[in-house]
Amino acid sequence: MSGFANDVVNAIGVIVRQVMKSVNYIAGVDGWAIFRNGNAEFNAGTFRGTITIGNPPNSGMTIGPTVPAELQTFYGAVPFQIDLFSPSCIIMYSNANSYHYEIVGFSTVLGRPLHAVGMVDLTRATVNDQVMEISHEFFVPGSVASSLIPGLWYKNSAQVNAQVGDPNGVVQTIHTWFNTLAKFGTNGAGDLQFNAVSMDRGWAAFEAITGVFTSDGTANEQTAFTTTNLYTFTNGRAYLVELVGRMHAAVVNRVSYNIRKTNLAGTRLVAWPTINIDVINTEIPVYVQGVFVNTSGVNVTARLAATLDPVTANVVNFDGAAAPIVSYIRVTDIGDTSKFSGVSV
Repeated sequence: MSGFANDVVNAIGVIVRQVMKSVNYIAGVDGWAIFRNGNAEFNAGTFRGTITIGNPPNSGMTIGPTVPAELQTFYGAVPFQIDLFSPSCIIMYSNANSYHYEIVGFSTVLGRPLHAVGMVDLTRATVNDQVMEISHEFFVPGSVASSLIPGLWYKNSAQVNAQVGDPNGVVQTIHTWFNTLAKFGTNGAGDLQFNAVSMDRGWAAFEAITGVFTSDGTANEQTAFTTTNLYTFTNGRAYLVELVGRMHAAVVNRVSYNIRKTNLAGTRLVAWPTINIDVINTEIPVYVQGVFVNTSGVNVTARLAATLDPVTANVVNFDGAAAPIVSYIRVTDIGDTSKFSGVSV
């Protein structure tokens, strides 16, 4: 800017004044200013490209039309099969390996606006493991919910608990963390609709039973199997306990099966009526189940034992895992004790 009596920059383009500002500049009120130390203040602006804030990807955020490659792959594959046409994308980095995203765009496949929010962990091996979607919504005319799938999508996660095929032949996998309304169907018309209420419950523990237990030939109750692992039964929770296996005997007998806490002397959690083996040496399936609750005021940690009690003094065999049948004890958290009744643990 040579030629002025008081130059703003020197010969190599360095600002020599402390600030350049408009004649109406009042800090925080009006006008604009660019300071020599790198600060600036403007009233408004139009940016035709990407805005970068902070120091991405180590921290900070970017705002612009660019969608990272892993998100393009994630949304372009089954079960989504969605393009991201003319999107606006906000990426907020926590570090170089993880970020939070929000995409607002238009899907030409579905012919309607798209909104998606989620998180990405780039330390995982595949895109399906890297991307966890928190919210996935489309505009549905006349719908209050206006959400095709409001919930959590995590393709390879064990937390996913349901699959539904829509009329387009696309399998939609959903997991409901909260009370939600989900709609499926051609162009989101809601051919299938359901309300889902999360009870914060799920599979708590599982242990396979291997080998064969042979009773001692007496008519006394005997422990056939004790779990290796300790299970914690949380205060205020109800549990479904299941014992699955097979049994056989050389002589017809009647057997009572039970699931006990820790050992033979422990609390009997589940009792099963006597089973009559009516064919010699034929494998008979065993399935014992029952609900028990913990209202003791404290968490209870214990092992579980499967016991059997023959009616007559003959040898009985309880068979462990053997294809195609797998023997096991399974514990499932089924909800709050206010909703269930059962045996106290």
